[in-house]
Amino acid sequence: AVAADFTPSRGWSLLRRTSSWLSAAALSVPAAAHAAAAAPASGAFPFAWVALVSIMFGGLFFSRWLEGSYTVQHYLQRRQWQTLTHIRWSEAKQEDRDYVAQRAKWIVAQNRAGRANTWKEVFTTTRREPVDVGRLKPQSIPQSVRDAAERQPAPEEGPRQSDRPAQSGAPKGQDSELAQLGKARYTRVVPKARFSDIGGLADAKEALENLVDYLKNKPVYREFGIKDGEGPKGTLLMGPPGTGKTLIAQAVAGESGLPFYSVSGSDFSEMLVGVGTSRIHDLFAQARTHPEGAIIFIDEIDGLAASRGGIANHEDDKTLNAFLAELDGAIKDGVHVIGATNLVEKLDKALLRGGRLENHIPIKAPDVKGREAIFRIRTRGVPLAPDVDLGDLARKTYTMTGADIKHLVNEAAMRAARRWRQEHPGASAPRDTIASPALPAAADPTKIVSLAELNRAIEEQYLGKQVRTEMLDSEKRVVAYHEAGHALVSHFLPHADPVTTVTIVPHGLNALGVTLMLPEKEQQLRSREQLIDRLAVAMGGRAGEELMTGQKFNGIAGDSLGATAIARDMVMRFGMDEEIGYVLHGQDYASASEKTKSLVDAKVKQLLDEGMAHARAVLEKHRDILIRFSDELMRLETIHSEDFQRIVALRKARPAQ
Repeated sequence: AVAADFTPSRGWSLLRRTSSWLSAAALSVPAAAHAAAAAPASGAFPFAWVALVSIMFGGLFFSRWLEGSYTVQHYLQRRQWQTLTHIRWSEAKQEDRDYVAQRAKWIVAQNRAGRANTWKEVFTTTRREPVDVGRLKPQSIPQSVRDAAERQPAPEEGPRQSDRPAQSGAPKGQDSELAQLGKARYTRVVPKARFSDIGGLADAKEALENLVDYLKNKPVYREFGIKDGEGPKGTLLMGPPGTGKTLIAQAVAGESGLPFYSVSGSDFSEMLVGVGTSRIHDLFAQARTHPEGAIIFIDEIDGLAASRGGIANHEDDKTLNAFLAELDGAIKDGVHVIGATNLVEKLDKALLRGGRLENHIPIKAPDVKGREAIFRIRTRGVPLAPDVDLGDLARKTYTMTGADIKHLVNEAAMRAARRWRQEHPGASAPRDTIASPALPAAADPTKIVSLAELNRAIEEQYLGKQVRTEMLDSEKRVVAYHEAGHALVSHFLPHADPVTTVTIVPHGLNALGVTLMLPEKEQQLRSREQLIDRLAVAMGGRAGEELMTGQKFNGIAGDSLGATAIARDMVMRFGMDEEIGYVLHGQDYASASEKTKSLVDAKVKQLLDEGMAHARAVLEKHRDILIRFSDELMRLETIHSEDFQRIVALRKARPAQ
């Protein structure tokens, strides 16, 4: 009984009384029999009856004392919890008040059923677990809550701790945290996103529009012989981070009007045996409760369905097996699964076969037209200056994703708001208009996001935040030579990218200066000559330092790392070395022989030396411009494209220092 869950009921009360009388009988009957046998011989018949009655009552009290040992322990345990009741009703959260009100209704129902519960039961659960609302003072509960509990019909089952609002969105009604572990940690929402809210990704939207049409018009497809379960199976969205995989999955649910369950692949990985499998089954069971169908979106699905090779993990394998089994029957029940990953090479092959996640849709970084469309969507409600050209911003944000563009627009708007607050220190927005949409620029000409603020946000996205670090003038001069070397080599080589910004202001963690170069056109292929020019630009900083100071400094670490990666790809992946050829294409460097490794290292060094030779030749030819431009960097610290072109165009050289 002590080990069992304590639920006051008639059955328990009857068991207590029965055990008490049985204990008394077990002690008194043998004593009475002995007394009755001895009475005729001793003539002590009255004494025998007195002894019989005494022993019976003694056994009864003794058994009641044994029974009371548990109730006293239980009472002390509850008293220990009740010492925490120091929060008043007015200080409690609304969710705690709602919980108490629901609990009160259940307690009233229990009392009506004849169970021995009181208002103190409001602060404890039936599983001997303290709850947060147990810290409420009983006397602080308003009488209106008690009256409402008496008037309204009580639920059949009382609320438990798991009935309270949960952040994970897990299903309610479990009694303990251990049982809750097996429940899926999903988030069920009704997405408001539509395909019109997504810029670019025309190919992906076209492929998913076919899926949406099927989900919305299944009866029409049945007339063409496509039975339930034979339509489009699962979908896999593949692409780098920030490209909009989650947003386009929400748009599918928004367009089709189906319930949307969102979960992460890592939510199914647990140390306890069977937890991951249980969560898989629970997630699909919840999705199957919708007769119209549902969509399950699993982000970072590689955390759930990684390839079953290498180090054995039997628990993860069982979870994956359960997921694959659920996938096979999900489409027949109207459940469509959409997975997203940026590591498709790590997924198990059994997941990618036909009948499971068979629709593989690449989600790539947007091109210039896609970025312009994203800018138009993300700047809705943002008062832009008249000179802001979204097409020009799209060309400047080469390689940026939709998430990057959203971030830089927010940064520019926040910078504009801070600037406006500084210009108007006494002004403040009315309280009732704080949450209203942004006003157009014509309403207040000063409340605009300027082109300069957008450009600054773009530079910070590429270069990182500015860090005002104290440097010696001699160090600053070396940094100016270094960045000027990068910029001039990039300007004079025919296959290098144009210079956008040059600065000697420290950015990020390690960059004492930065030179930003962006291509005029987005290229998918690059020739050997273009890659050699990129190596020369990377080595231009060291060439500028050596040419002007005759010394070598440690500021080349990042440049050499990038240049070495380019040179190694040229040798090992692109087959641009005549001697090595295509031997290592697609192979791991670690699996190559020692002779091949030495040859690769020698070829990489040869390419780096070739890039350094190109950089030195350019800077020696234009030494006068190198001096002039480094002087301007010392004076201005940051030079943009227009000023850079003007300085380079001046052919009058200053005396060499």
